[in-house]
Amino acid sequence: MENKPTGPESFKDKVSGYFKGGSKLGKLRNFVIIALVIGLSFYTSLDNSSIDQNNAGLDSYNSGNYEDAVSQLENALDAAVTPDAKMNASLNLAYVYTSELQYDEALKYFEIALEHAAKNSYQYPLITGEIAMVEGDYAKAKENYLAAHTISPKEFQTLNALTLFYLNADDDSYYNPQEAVKYALESMDRTDQYTAETAKENLSVAYFANQQYQDALDTMNQMDLEVASYMYYWVALAQIELEDFEGAKQSFIKYQQAGYDLGPELSELISS
Repeated sequence: MENKPTGPESFKDKVSGYFKGGSKLGKLRNFVIIALVIGLSFYTSLDNSSIDQNNAGLDSYNSGNYEDAVSQLENALDAAVTPDAKMNASLNLAYVYTSELQYDEALKYFEIALEHAAKNSYQYPLITGEIAMVEGDYAKAKENYLAAHTISPKEFQTLNALTLFYLNADDDSYYNPQEAVKYALESMDRTDQYTAETAKENLSVAYFANQQYQDALDTMNQMDLEVASYMYYWVALAQIELEDFEGAKQSFIKYQQAGYDLGPELSELISS
């Protein structure tokens, strides 16, 4: 009877073949970024009730409670008085729907947000860029993201949008991990309590896309992975690239234990 290979080397050979086949890593761009978009907090005295609901919604979203986040952000929009509050609550709803791949709903709320954005503000081209991105018009998206960055070059949202643009574009003429790393590093200095973890996520994925695998892993290890447990997938990918195959196997198992689906092929590899 032929002896089958066992232990870490067996997993190494199988998982290397699975991920190094060419197509699977190439398709990871969309998986990456959709989970990483984040909205805005806002502070206007006329909108105290809306502020409370908005910030509760962001807390729920950051904790993985999607349904609570939607409900709280809808309440924030209903309670909003000023144009800025209406814009931000709508924008946050659009980002949550984007992260859940519900693009029709996202587009609806981006358009509502745009109605309330001042035309001379950085938010107007930013939201215009977000709409273009959902519609797949990368040239228009890039033009407007850069316009927003010109108006407010130190604003987290403009830096974050450019990071995501250069990672999420599935057109090779726009996909640029090196530019993504540049903007992600800048955004790290512009975070608040709602955006700090998102900035780390985006920077780690930008590092990974730019083949800076140790930097990616080091950045992910600074995160609260028990909360952002979907990032265990990216931890595993970085570990594979660094040839820590046993560590990758354990990270995939943690990803599964958090309730995420690896798919039948990879699940079989993990259990073998």
